Amino acid sequence: MANSILSVKIAFDSLTYKDDDPGNTKHIKELTVHLKDPVGVRNQYRFVVTVNGQQVKRIFAYNDDFTDGAVTYTRKLCRMTGTY
Repeated sequence: MANSILSVKIAFDSLTYKDDDPGNTKHIKELTVHLKDPVGVRNQYRFVVTVNGQQVKRIFAYNDDFTDGAVTYTRKLCRMTGTY
């Protein structure tokens, strides 16, 4: 019989975005999530991104294999194009 354990939900500290289009002609935004990753616990993260109430049809899933215990874990989620 297989067993699995769900990790405790990790809240993120902040979500930031920046305009990634100097001329602002393509309306590109870059989203970044900031959180504290617990030390010694293997975590996998999944983020659901919505824009104006519509879910972005893309999977945003990451793990902490290379960032375990990072005081502030920063992950660029996506670059979005369009008018928001």
